[in-house]
Amino acid sequence: MTKQEIEKAQDEARLLRETDVSRAIELCDQCIAASESIGYIYGVAYFRQVLGDCLRRQDRYSEAEQQFLITLDLCTLNDFKSIRLSTLLGLGIIARRLHHDPAKALEYYLHARDEGAAIQDFNIEVQACVNISIIFNQLGEATQGTEALERGLRVAAQMGSERHIVICLSGLASAMLAVENYEASLALYEDIAFRAEQCGMHMPWCEALSGICTIHHTLNNLEAARNALDRLLAIAPSTGIQSVVATAAIRNAEQLTLEGHAYKAIMEFEKALSLTAQNIETNAHALKCLAQIRSSEGDYANALQFLLRARALMESVGTGMWLGPILRDLAKAYRMSGEMAKAFETLDEVQALESKNRITAARSRLSAIHTFLSIEREKHLRELTELRLMQAEKDLAANSLMTIAQNEILTGIRLEITALLKSHSRADQLSKSLRELLRRLPTAAVDWDKYESQFKAVHPEFARQVLERWPEITATELRVCSLLRMNLRSDQIAKIFGVSERTIESHRFWIRKKMGLAEGEDLAIFLAKL
Repeated sequence: MTKQEIEKAQDEARLLRETDVSRAIELCDQCIAASESIGYIYGVAYFRQVLGDCLRRQDRYSEAEQQFLITLDLCTLNDFKSIRLSTLLGLGIIARRLHHDPAKALEYYLHARDEGAAIQDFNIEVQACVNISIIFNQLGEATQGTEALERGLRVAAQMGSERHIVICLSGLASAMLAVENYEASLALYEDIAFRAEQCGMHMPWCEALSGICTIHHTLNNLEAARNALDRLLAIAPSTGIQSVVATAAIRNAEQLTLEGHAYKAIMEFEKALSLTAQNIETNAHALKCLAQIRSSEGDYANALQFLLRARALMESVGTGMWLGPILRDLAKAYRMSGEMAKAFETLDEVQALESKNRITAARSRLSAIHTFLSIEREKHLRELTELRLMQAEKDLAANSLMTIAQNEILTGIRLEITALLKSHSRADQLSKSLRELLRRLPTAAVDWDKYESQFKAVHPEFARQVLERWPEITATELRVCSLLRMNLRSDQIAKIFGVSERTIESHRFWIRKKMGLAEGEDLAIFLAKL
């Protein structure tokens, strides 16, 4: 593949990620190999990030993390800002779902949000705000979660992007559902489903329909749940994402259970299990539901087997928050099967786990808050430093303009004195005094030590970089360079030095020659990039 073909494939990979993940993975592998073979680093970074995102959507979190970390290194070395930000979002999701580390996830999301805002990548900023909200809501920090969502909605509204409004509304609906505000969350999910359908956004559409099913199941509105579920089952396969299809199967199985179709429900749960080998939590949930069906039929032996499998899965990733409900069902199954000793032992485990979970939740909350406050403090310190630099630059510019004005006055005085001398004889006492005054009059009103100190405060590395790269630059030429770096014209620089504009143009000529600038290349723009 040529570089042009690889660049053309970028849009195709992005579209396939939404519609056919398996095909997107194949395309990414091809483009990564092609980019590496021709040394196209941007292509390698771009397709590794998309590949990581596709693997994440297939719940292959460990593989996705590997791709994201490689991408992050490439972006840091080559300053690929937009790809870096997308990678930070992906790593945040990995931290949350694979490592169950909300503090680390929050750190990734906050950096993505702030860096996105700095380069006006509003897409990243909105997505980061939604994910920050999810973390805070999970930790019980509803106020900060709401603030993050409100910021995301403001940015989405400014963009006029229906897609990003849908993303924010999805986060708000999840938050409402988490606090059991069913009326508000149902209204939001219905609105999201409508908007997502109009925009062709299959993922949010499926998530909204799944949320509607969950709420109607909770409220025991089986007919309404079935209507939403039929729509979900119809569109879930079009996403090409196994976890979405598995979620639809689980919702259908839950519906079938409530409708009294136990055998069909079992078939759907088993279908979900076959699709979610990589998603531990979804897999465990399906096993738990299967156990409940078997228990309702009095088949406690099989129920125990399902629950023990679910327990092993959750213990393998150390997610105690999800383990508790499984252990409670396990204790009940032991009791119903007559194994009282194991039932009491499991109940003791539940109590110990709940105590541990409370401590873990408190530590996670404190860690996340500490991360948030640390990053916010760093951001405010950067903003304060930027404000100080801006003020210093304004002061430097003002002083330069004042110097120009003072030198213009000095030039005017010199001209007037010279004119007076011409009208008086050289022996005249006044002429002698005027000549002495003219001799003592400074050629320029510049305190170079003060100027250079102020300039260094604003551009601390400029002089060092110039002299390291071009050691033949003279002290006067370096001063000319610094004034050009401030975007002053040759005539203004001439007034500061108290010389002719032609002299400054001569300095500029020799500076250009020493720096090896091509004909037509702007010296001021070149210096501004240092």
